[in-house]
Amino acid sequence: MTALSVRGLFKRYGRVPVLNGIDLDIARGSLTAILGPSGCGKTTLLRIVAGFDRADAGTVALNGTDVSSGRKVLPPDRRAIGYVAQEGALFPHLDVQANITFGLPYLTTGRRQRRDRAAALLELVSLDPSLARRYPHQLSGGQQQRVALARALARKPSLVLLDEPFSSSTPASARPPGPPSPPRSRPRTSPRSWSPTTGPKHCPWPTTSPS
Repeated sequence: MTALSVRGLFKRYGRVPVLNGIDLDIARGSLTAILGPSGCGKTTLLRIVAGFDRADAGTVALNGTDVSSGRKVLPPDRRAIGYVAQEGALFPHLDVQANITFGLPYLTTGRRQRRDRAAALLELVSLDPSLARRYPHQLSGGQQQRVALARALARKPSLVLLDEPFSSSTPASARPPGPPSPPRSRPRTSPRSWSPTTGPKHCPWPTTSPS
């Protein structure tokens, strides 16, 4: 079954076209990466799917149900979507636990359930549960992004949108939890393999895709 279906999506800011007739199908249980240079519309597409922005034309369907079609636009809190913005977008006045459980309904989840849910999600994203009472300004950039990821997973969404969620993490900390990878020998390179103007010619480290 298709988890996400986008048809004929158009969006412009003033006279500048950002999305021009985008069609996209994503199967349930799959992992899809959207690549492109800065300013090509990746974030705009994710924000429209999440419900934070409106398209000028086109439709968005989740699990076969239209959530954005003409005048019918379902609000973000009713789309069962987890979204992690580039900057994390944590609430500065809430501690880590309150940020993670912010989207959980108060009427059906007690204080203990919310605390246990936050602790489980902190462990899932490889953060110490003792961070639960810290505030965003007391965390590193990488830790803030992991908390944002935990918040996106708190409601068990059917679709998760990640907008460069690990841009502030080191390659080692951004690796998913699991057994450590075996050490790899680093290929020898010439001392002149790096140029501040042209970039790496023979870079010994994995390079990231343009964003």
